[in-house]
Amino acid sequence: MHPLQVILIMSSTAMLLITALLLIIRKMPSRDGINCWLFAAFLQAVIYVIAFISYPAPMTVAATVAFYCMEIMVTLSLTIGTLKFIGKPINRDFRLAIATGMIVVISVLASNDSQFLASLVFACYLSAAHLEVGLRFYKSEEQNLKIKTSMVLFFIASLHWFDFPFLSRIEWFAPIGFMIGMVIAVAIYLSLSVLALHQFKFNTEESEKKAIHAAIHDPLTGLYNRSYLDRLFEEYAEEAELIQRPFILLYFDLDGFKYVNDTYGHPAGDLILTTVSKRMSKWLGAKGDAIRVGGDELIVLTRLRANFSRKNGLAAAQRILNLIEQPIVDGDHNYKVSASVGGCCYGLPHCNLEDMIIEADKLMYQAKQSGGHCIHFSRFEADTLIAQSKQSNELESAVLTSEDKAQR
Repeated sequence: MHPLQVILIMSSTAMLLITALLLIIRKMPSRDGINCWLFAAFLQAVIYVIAFISYPAPMTVAATVAFYCMEIMVTLSLTIGTLKFIGKPINRDFRLAIATGMIVVISVLASNDSQFLASLVFACYLSAAHLEVGLRFYKSEEQNLKIKTSMVLFFIASLHWFDFPFLSRIEWFAPIGFMIGMVIAVAIYLSLSVLALHQFKFNTEESEKKAIHAAIHDPLTGLYNRSYLDRLFEEYAEEAELIQRPFILLYFDLDGFKYVNDTYGHPAGDLILTTVSKRMSKWLGAKGDAIRVGGDELIVLTRLRANFSRKNGLAAAQRILNLIEQPIVDGDHNYKVSASVGGCCYGLPHCNLEDMIIEADKLMYQAKQSGGHCIHFSRFEADTLIAQSKQSNELESAVLTSEDKAQR
């Protein structure tokens, strides 16, 4: 068997396998263009099978024209599919008209014994088409190894097709040139398939990230939601116990929000919530996190640089309150809101989130009852709370001992 036939078998098999792979890929969520690649890969495999069957019969004019026409259709479909995949604008009707015109011109030239001119027109079309795709890859905003690999292969294919009219006339080189073309074609389709699989993986990862983000964030403000507060609290508590870095929990209820919402409508209320949330998040940075627990109620967990004192806790709460009270301008409207704030510090060895929320909520309610626009902070400092916890544990132990004695 001639080496060319071996290469034809290998290439046609590879193209059929790539076609099967593209059939699978087209069912995956991905970009447009896969169907065009699928058609091009299958048609290229058909060309190789026909070439294998007809070898070593000499190429007739009709066979040559048929080869040119099929390769033009392959290139057209490959070009359209690739440009669609990378998101470039295309005029399908214009490209189809150009390809049809090339087929007509080539057929006329070949029928009039102008084989060289026919091959030259054919080669120029294919070379230009591959060069265009390579340049589009080069100018693409998305650049990675897979994109660059495809770009280089399209440039190589462009050069290969450009020398076709000249080197194909050399009898001993024609089979070699055909084999080189097959290797380049298989490499291009493989690189595009890898690119599509990479895109599918990227889309899947992005979808997972979006789903996770949506599950733990409030859709309006972008803050963490109540369901994620438990996880956040665990992280803060572990850090506090590991490196002895205290943190506080602040419970905010916006004053004047209901009036704005009822008077100016929900868009105004949404603007207030989003603006306040952005201000809080920007100020907190790495120091803490803000959580929307519902309506106009927000919880803030923030770390303290120094050991906890009521003064430090009040200072942190006051800074956030000052941000909330800054005017919010929306066209001709100037909204002003404040907040009632309740706060407490994580200090008990077995202090849990529920206890802290109850304490902060109670203090926030007291602030609201006092007229709002103020902060009520727990009067118990961390050391005092720890001492109270120890006393409570000792009392509980004494009660249990007494019960044991009574049972005996």
